[in-house]
Amino acid sequence: MSKFVAIIGSPKLKKSSSSAIVHRISEILHTDIAQYRALDIINAPNKNVIENDILQADILLFVFPLYVDSLPGSLMEALVGLEKTLQNSTNSLPKVYAICNCGFYDAEQTAVALDIIQNYCNKTGLDWQYGIGIGCGGMIAEEPSNLKANGPLRNIFKALSELCADMLQGYNDKKENIFVRASIPRFLYHFGGNMGWNINAKKNNAKKMLRARPHEII
Repeated sequence: MSKFVAIIGSPKLKKSSSSAIVHRISEILHTDIAQYRALDIINAPNKNVIENDILQADILLFVFPLYVDSLPGSLMEALVGLEKTLQNSTNSLPKVYAICNCGFYDAEQTAVALDIIQNYCNKTGLDWQYGIGIGCGGMIAEEPSNLKANGPLRNIFKALSELCADMLQGYNDKKENIFVRASIPRFLYHFGGNMGWNINAKKNNAKKMLRARPHEII
């Protein structure tokens, strides 16, 4: 049985799309996935123990949100630390897959972030396979149960299912990155996002701040 390890790049403790994705992958695989949050890795007193456990995986998953067309800072820091451990490793290194989700409608916005992970693998010797870029990622965190074979997130579920099949087959066939998004019209996604902003602003007594113009020229 292959050992699966996921490094979750989201700093969120709750309602994280990245965590929901890893949970659904675990269900599809019918196996447990050891999970490490990037923030926990960089703050852990036993960092070397964690990094060595990560490198004992057969399959290593990086799952993270898009931050300014790149990776979250905590994940970048964790990768720098892991690189030092990789330099001293004499074992065969895991196969790597990456999943980047973003709040933009277009999944292609994640292309640069996936390239960063691929370049990291090329530099460190990790066995890069391919990545999935996900648009409309906020919909996953809002309702993880919708990540299924039918419904608005069916394209994303299909891509995750194909990734699971690829991991289980054990082949070394490199693939091009895949970009998927929710099956809803662009205008409807924007409408829902704006409505969510207003609801959260009202809940936190910050509705007036949505129209603030602190740098307006008077």
